[in-house]
Amino acid sequence: EISCSLVGSEMCIRDRYMGSLIMLTGLAIMSFMDIKRRAVPVYMIIVMSILAIGIKIAGYIFGYKKVDVYEMFIILVVTTVFVVICVISHIMGAADALVMGIIAIVTGIKKATSVFFMALMFVSIISGVLLIIKRLKRKDTIPFIPFIFISYVGVMICG
Repeated sequence: EISCSLVGSEMCIRDRYMGSLIMLTGLAIMSFMDIKRRAVPVYMIIVMSILAIGIKIAGYIFGYKKVDVYEMFIILVVTTVFVVICVISHIMGAADALVMGIIAIVTGIKKATSVFFMALMFVSIISGVLLIIKRLKRKDTIPFIPFIFISYVGVMICG
């Protein structure tokens, strides 16, 4: 990673946080749609994917992020496997897996993994509480993207 002093610290900081702001906005909109409709439209996933790739390319062009081809390949493979597992097992929606792939492209594998496990922790706690107070049945579904959104915010704040 190139230090901000080489690129121009003000521009570098602005561009780094622009990607996070775009991701936060997209995740907030998708969270709302997931809660209301229990589904995320395909066009939202496509738009977020294009924006994620654009953020990655912009980081490379402006010189504050290095594109690791190996990491991108791993993200593509893991996301594909994750989507296939979701489609076959119906444990989660395919949109959830794709959103995690988009987050991995923008933030990297380490932060995306943190976001995923934090989201799993939050949804487990909330599900457990809702099951105990009988507001949720065992077969009911819970939208997962809002938990991804909350976890993304937490990981971005805490690092």
